[in-house]
Amino acid sequence: KKKKLPVVYFWSFKLIPLLARAKFIFRDQVNIKYGFIYRSVFNIQLWHGVGVKRIDAELDKNNVGIARETYILRKVCRELYDPDILTVPSEYGKVEINHFFKISDKKIINIGNFPRNYILFYNLKNAIDKRCNVVDYNKSRVILYVPTHHDNGATKKLIDSIRRSFSAAKLKNTVLIIMKHPRDKAEVINDTENVFFIQHCDISPYLKYIDVMITDFSSIISDFSLLNKPVLLFVPKYLKKPRLGIKLSELNIPIVSDPDKLFQIVKRILDKKKRINVDKLRKIMFSDKDPKNSMKKLIKLLNSNRF
Repeated sequence: KKKKLPVVYFWSFKLIPLLARAKFIFRDQVNIKYGFIYRSVFNIQLWHGVGVKRIDAELDKNNVGIARETYILRKVCRELYDPDILTVPSEYGKVEINHFFKISDKKIINIGNFPRNYILFYNLKNAIDKRCNVVDYNKSRVILYVPTHHDNGATKKLIDSIRRSFSAAKLKNTVLIIMKHPRDKAEVINDTENVFFIQHCDISPYLKYIDVMITDFSSIISDFSLLNKPVLLFVPKYLKKPRLGIKLSELNIPIVSDPDKLFQIVKRILDKKKRINVDKLRKIMFSDKDPKNSMKKLIKLLNSNRF
């Protein structure tokens, strides 16, 4: 708006004529149904979030919960999701993301990273989500726990065990932020002196301030690996694993089932006595570690004679 570009609110009728005149539409997991009225508009899907969990469009008798959801999404949104070009960040991402889209290889282009990941490296004041601003990130050592969505009360069990073990570890000048999955029940959980809960906010601009990340199968580890910071996988034996696109052991990062042992490792990392190498994880998830290059590749491609 400051540069007097034609900016409109997303769900306004003013959007329709703009889409009609557009040559390209860039989408990031967003359904813009009006855009499909005009077949001359070229759709580029900047899908983000390649992780260890498989994005699958087929029903699976052994994993009905997740599979049924993706199956219905695929049936209802097939037309809305079908892009002219699907961008992926790596060859692994090409295989995993296309489990959902199931489109021709000719429509899939590896641009090495996700353009949105530039936010990890730059201080963008307008991009800061204040709902995530629960601690002074510059004054404390920060542990971020990001469990993915689980059914049958498993998420609560995971969070309770993490809180107990963090409290028992008595880490000095350290806070724990627990980020609940958007699909988890939005119940009010009281923060304590050193434990804070967040949900439904964009943590990406804050990842640069996180010292250690703990998760199970969340795709956020992909983006976090670009910062070359330590990641630990907390996967207790009682936790039911979703269908995975890759064996966890192939990521070459610690997999811990005991929460007390987990925070023993965290303490050693924070005290600079242990280093976690995330190079293999990053190289699997991204062909190019610099997200700036991915947008340059995409723009160069769109300016070519191919389209």
